[in-house]
Amino acid sequence: MRDLGLVQHAEPIARLFAQGMVLKDGKAMSKSHGNVVGAMEMAEQYGADVGRLYTLFATQPERDLEWSEESIEGSWRFLNRSTASSIATPWHCVG
Repeated sequence: MRDLGLVQHAEPIARLFAQGMVLKDGKAMSKSHGNVVGAMEMAEQYGADVGRLYTLFATQPERDLEWSEESIEGSWRFLNRSTASSIATPWHCVG
């Protein structure tokens, strides 16, 4: 767009934030490597919130993430415990 004279600035953003890659067995996840974890299968087994929790808290956004089934199961246990404790404790009794 700058080359066409439509905008005057050289870059569309001041700072690029590059996210890390998701790795499995030391390689970037890709269909060509055959090391992809199916989102639908994972959601059916653990629930979509577990996958979201894992990807949000497993590492910093700019670092690579090594996929771990054990960590997924840990996230599943954490959500189950926190859900069970919030159901078992009435909100009016907290505090």
